[in-house]
This record gives sequence, C-alpha cells and structure tokens, in this order.
Amino acid sequence: MTVQVFGNGTMDKIGCENIEVYSKDGSRWDTEINWDEDDDYMSSTNIHAYAHTFSIPTIKNVEYLVNVTIFAEDDYGRDTRSKSDTLLGR
Repeated sequence: MTVQVFGNGTMDKIGCENIEVYSKDGSRWDTEINWDEDDDYMSSTNIHAYAHTFSIPTIKNVEYLVNVTIFAEDDYGRDTRSKSDTLLGR
C-alpha cells in the first residue's frame, strides 16, 4: 500500500495520522496493525509532500479492513482525510 500526501507549500508536519488494519474472524474484526503518526516512516516535517509504501502481511483468503487517515499541518492548522477499504489476503 502506497500513501501520498501533498501540501500547499512547505508543511510543518505531513503524512499518515494513523493506519489501522483489521482481519476478519467470523463476524468480528481483530486488530492486526495500529500505527500512528509518531511511528517510523509515518510522517515527515518541513516538506511539501510525503510518500511511503507500507507492507502489510496477509494470509491467503483472509479478508482485511484498512483504515488510513492522512494529514497536513502548518501555522494555519491541521487538515485530515480518511479512507477505508477491504482487501483479500494473497
């Protein structure tokens, strides 16, 4: 999974606020990964764009739910966007 975030000029901090990965076990979702912006490679400072490719280990034929929240922050405040998607392990 590759994440890209573009700011309006140089941002004080930019990147992923959090990434959550859940695996489906019957009718419930179990947490597999929970990274936040202070974890390695999740954000950068004093740049205009951020990009990183994350490897998510999966098990064949298991369904996963991925929630990603990106952000950009400067003197005017912080803006975030979120997206969720499901995938099938390979």
